[in-house]
Amino acid sequence: MFQMREINIATVDWNLLRVFDAIFRERNLTRAGNFLCLTQSATSHALGRLRNLFDDELFLRAPQGLTPTPRAMELAGPIAEAVASVRRAVEAANGFDPGSANIQLRIGMTDYASWVLLPRLVQRLENEAPGIDIETVHAGLEDARERLDAGLLDLAIVPAGDHPSRFNMQHLLAQDYVSVAMRDHPLIPGELTMEIFLEARHVLVSASTEQRSIVDKVLASRGEKRRVAVKVPFLAGIANLLTESKMLCTLPRTLAEELAARWPLQLHELPFEGAVAHYHALWNSRDENIPAHRWLRQLVFDCCRELDGPSLAERRPSPRQQRSGRATPA
Repeated sequence: MFQMREINIATVDWNLLRVFDAIFRERNLTRAGNFLCLTQSATSHALGRLRNLFDDELFLRAPQGLTPTPRAMELAGPIAEAVASVRRAVEAANGFDPGSANIQLRIGMTDYASWVLLPRLVQRLENEAPGIDIETVHAGLEDARERLDAGLLDLAIVPAGDHPSRFNMQHLLAQDYVSVAMRDHPLIPGELTMEIFLEARHVLVSASTEQRSIVDKVLASRGEKRRVAVKVPFLAGIANLLTESKMLCTLPRTLAEELAARWPLQLHELPFEGAVAHYHALWNSRDENIPAHRWLRQLVFDCCRELDGPSLAERRPSPRQQRSGRATPA
């Protein structure tokens, strides 16, 4: 723990806490100022007052932006909670109207969610909440939890996993998998058989350090193993790779359908069952009753209901915690 001089709480300007919270989120004075509708000069002046208040540099310049000091890391959680508490109180008093609100909300997403869900979400925002801005951050399970704890995210959309009790989650989608390959693939004259599937060279799309995907674990349970010849962290370029090679890529069905609708690719049903991915909305329980967050969670759930086929959430489960096993890459 850090030792610091005693602070007279009566003399603290509470707007400084909002500045601290924004700088910690953005790691950049200009972006923090833009978020708060302050000039860079005013934001810099506020940072100077914060440094004097807490008797610490708080944020140090680095090539990638501002880096929080150990003291700032210690303060970040309590200050984020304090800012959120004030926001909850104000929103509760004023009411939250998405049609007239002018705020920014931040969502952590996997590549899959960005590809399939984000276009639907943006369309709804344009029609129902034109003043609300969305910033998305690529976040896996562990990263999402850390960012939610630090107040850097308002919501995360993640694969199923076990979460500490400080998090709440809601089931959004259950997606089965299909394989995608170039049209008229010379090695797949008809249906995709297990023999063809195992002999093919595969592309795995996963940013996770987990070595085995859902598909690989299902195969292992059957005593089988495929060859993953290429592993990439993002979907960018995957369509071009597949159209220019004889490789297969196994993806959640809705995503595969989106790719096949835009590129000369063909879907193939898997020659085995059991490869299903579950996706959840995840948030810190301290944000449970923030009106804007509750609205955002409902909007995301509604967008997921619009997805067709196996991805459709058939019923709305409890927003409380639901345990579904550890997350695995797609």
